[in-house]
Amino acid sequence: MQGSGSVAKKRHYVIRVKHRLDDKWDDWFPGMSMSYEGGITTIQGLMDQARLQGLLTQIRNLGIPLISVHPQESDEMNASQEEG
Repeated sequence: MQGSGSVAKKRHYVIRVKHRLDDKWDDWFPGMSMSYEGGITTIQGLMDQARLQGLLTQIRNLGIPLISVHPQESDEMNASQEEG
């Protein structure tokens, strides 16, 4: 299917899970940044839909309670980077 426009578009996603995932989990989520605050671990990074689905499947298979998944618009990313 040449010319079908099937190029995977990457977006920045913010995924929040319950409990603390420490540095030993970095290998499970390569290329993603992780932070912890108030009983919630935030995993974020740039990914396409296939990678997002794989990551969510991995979280489910590990039995980690999922709290939320949000795409982050580029304006929001720029603002949060300027604040931090």
